[in-house]
Amino acid sequence: MNTQDTIEYFSRLYEDEILYSVLARYHFVSGGNNLKDTIIKVFGNNSVIPTIEFPTHLEYLTMNLGKYTNITSEILIENHTILPFYSVFNYKERIKEISQEMKYGDGKGIKHKIGYIAGSIGNKKGLYYCPLCLKEEYNKFGEGYFHRLHQLQGVHICNKHIRPLVRYPIYYKDVSRLQFIRLDKDNIKFNDEIRLGDIDIDKYKKIVDLAEFIVVNDLSSWNKEKVYDRCFIRLKDKGLTTVNRQIRQRQLYEEFTRYWGENTLIQLDSQVDFNNEYNWLKVLTRNSKRVTHPLRNILFILFLERKGEDFFLNNYDSKEQNLYPCLNPVANHYKDMVIKDVKITTDYKTRKPVGTFKCSCGFVYSRKMDTDMHSVGRIKEFGHIWKSKLYQLVDKEELSLNGIARYMKCDPKTVKKYARELNQNETVIRKLEEHQNIIIEDNCSTLERYIKRILDYIKDNPRASRTEVRNNFQKEYIWLYRNNKEKLNEMLPTKKLTKNDTSYKVDWDRRDKEVYIKIKEEYKRIIDNKEKVRITKTLLGRRSRYLSSIEKNLEKLPLTRNFINSVSETVEQYQSRRVVYITNSMKEQGEDLVQWKIIRGAGLKKPYKESVINKIDKLI
Repeated sequence: MNTQDTIEYFSRLYEDEILYSVLARYHFVSGGNNLKDTIIKVFGNNSVIPTIEFPTHLEYLTMNLGKYTNITSEILIENHTILPFYSVFNYKERIKEISQEMKYGDGKGIKHKIGYIAGSIGNKKGLYYCPLCLKEEYNKFGEGYFHRLHQLQGVHICNKHIRPLVRYPIYYKDVSRLQFIRLDKDNIKFNDEIRLGDIDIDKYKKIVDLAEFIVVNDLSSWNKEKVYDRCFIRLKDKGLTTVNRQIRQRQLYEEFTRYWGENTLIQLDSQVDFNNEYNWLKVLTRNSKRVTHPLRNILFILFLERKGEDFFLNNYDSKEQNLYPCLNPVANHYKDMVIKDVKITTDYKTRKPVGTFKCSCGFVYSRKMDTDMHSVGRIKEFGHIWKSKLYQLVDKEELSLNGIARYMKCDPKTVKKYARELNQNETVIRKLEEHQNIIIEDNCSTLERYIKRILDYIKDNPRASRTEVRNNFQKEYIWLYRNNKEKLNEMLPTKKLTKNDTSYKVDWDRRDKEVYIKIKEEYKRIIDNKEKVRITKTLLGRRSRYLSSIEKNLEKLPLTRNFINSVSETVEQYQSRRVVYITNSMKEQGEDLVQWKIIRGAGLKKPYKESVINKIDKLI
């Protein structure tokens, strides 16, 4: 190393500052004239191109700083690059390779190895900042800087000020590839009010909080395999696995999509096409060798845990994997995962596994192993805690038989049975029954009141159906159904004919128009949202909720059939549409049109159709 190349002064490293920002400030304070001089001093090679995400030649830089500071290449990687964001969800050996590449190599292939572009998630173009953070930094330090957290993919708001991040107006394509883009106060709009748009701010806040937790804390013991094992435990706890350790993919897809909402998933380029066997949710939960983008891992973890950091902090040992909930409704540990005593047998009729769960409180129940873990198939023993609570309720004589039964989650006959077993005399039980009769008498006024409400509505709405009555008077309908079903049926409108009635006939013309309108709406939504899905009969049917009608009776729906035939895509047509969209998008962003970038952005899979490649070449 020549003395003339030694760095005699280096910029201060601020908390959460991306290394690229540090080097840009260093270039400015050192004169900021000759870019190649700075690059040689920093990297020891005048052909190195500064990168925001995964800087290289870090060992050379820290050796040059050795006599002035205790900064090491490990410190730079852990605290001032985005590698920790990816390492938690990757293979340990691969992260070691990438770390070595960042220390000594030229960085070729890092983004591909680490999964930076996994799943075609829209990369953030340029550098991002929070105006309020910068205002505080200029007041405190006299200068501002680019935060590492603000550059992460999937992070779109500042977690401190809960406002959208702003893209810095100078883009790397606007300057020389060798130039460092420094944060200049003159380019910052501190007072601009930026609207949040239609994003769900609470969900975006959860994402950025967990992203910050991952990059700030030492999670070096975590890797892809460990994350998968923990995910499987949490899936099991949520009743999303079978006794054979299979994941209930349909149920998972529905619950995951419902949790995040389709709009949020589209905004984050993470929508899930259930019909695609290689959609990212299936890949992530099948322990595939493929790497899933950190943003999608975060979405999945937040679905599994109310607080994302609990996923990494809670100690799920191997014993906890075999715990099951106690479903004794009066126990302090109701629904807690406390049962270890489980016996699994086979149902003699269905040959499916059945579990019998015995808790220390004496409560014993059984259920089929492929049903929800919080459901009870059969109660075998109530146990001493349940019986003790029943004794207290009977002794107080404050509730009726039905009231006690509802509290204890059992049948009134069961209350009477165990009350007798607990040596309660018949006088007490008669009092409970008398109490029940008093309540029934009091309910007479309720009966009359509810009947009058429903009859008045039917009188004002003579064409109302039973469903309309039920929807408009849910409380009254349920009460009457439970207490006087005969009277309810007597006063309700006549049942309309159903498909099972012999005189029922479908108006296919009307049905065709209904399905056609709905299918057309779904098609327009797909095109307007520029979704990465191939338009097929099945997709349109599933999204419009008319899949069954389309599959079984399409010949009776000519309008619908003709429309579906006109918009359905072959693989080749779908790829062409994606290519045109990505090309137009790249033009708007001012990006160079390069074949491999278009292929990646369009999400094309080999083998590529010759006509699609020809189309790309023509567009270029």
